[in-house]
Amino acid sequence: VRRLELDNSDRVRTPYFTQLQLPAWRRLVEVDELHLGSGVQLAVPGPPVFDPVAMPLNRTAVVLGNVTGVGSGTSALHALAGTTVSLAGLRPGVRRVSENGDWVRQSQEQRVVSMTVEEHARLVLPQSLILRSVALTVRGDVFGARSLWMHEGSSSELGSSGAMRILARATRDADPSSSLETDDAALGPPFKAPIVTWQTWACAAELPACPHPGQRLAGSSADDRGRFAFGSLRVLDDATLTVAGGVRSVVASELDVLHSAAVTVQGPETGQLRIE
Repeated sequence: VRRLELDNSDRVRTPYFTQLQLPAWRRLVEVDELHLGSGVQLAVPGPPVFDPVAMPLNRTAVVLGNVTGVGSGTSALHALAGTTVSLAGLRPGVRRVSENGDWVRQSQEQRVVSMTVEEHARLVLPQSLILRSVALTVRGDVFGARSLWMHEGSSSELGSSGAMRILARATRDADPSSSLETDDAALGPPFKAPIVTWQTWACAAELPACPHPGQRLAGSSADDRGRFAFGSLRVLDDATLTVAGGVRSVVASELDVLHSAAVTVQGPETGQLRIE
């Protein structure tokens, strides 16, 4: 799809969702430009046959290029169970998602709509994501973003059913001789990039969260629930980061909370929460 335009006329954004309905047989759609003429709530539902246990990869994949329009700052994107939503962004001079190259391993600033990733949904991001006046709620899996910077009133909520899983780099991380364990099938179509599990990444980054020798590394997405790993996590200006009850770890090689930014930890916590 070259351009998908949504406009709610002059009405204030309502709690009702605009759903991107696809034929039952279609599993992949690429939208080069999502143009939002006003504030809308766009939901992407999964296929009826999706099952998180029996058929976890039988899901709908939607790849979005550029998000444009005056409504982008007041709109919200909801990824529902059984979907993989990718925010590709188009590099300068590129007009189509199919010509965007290996965007998932590139760094680029993304000014996107507010996003909610529900449980059993997946959101794929570039390596570097900068949020400005955007709300991000993670109850499912987020892939790719090694660097997350939050500015200008942005807010992020990390839920206990969510996880931040990192895509292996093209060289060292994907090298079979490397000590990093990867899961090639974790992400599913249309991506084939290996996935680095949370604890494996912590060991590679030489963080205290690395398990002791002989301790089993987490290898499934269920093991990674409530664990969030970043190369760089910066909460700046008046941005807020909320860690929901049940989250086990928030780990970053570089962690900055500056200016009037705040980190809020909610309860109840039945186990130890590690922030480092």
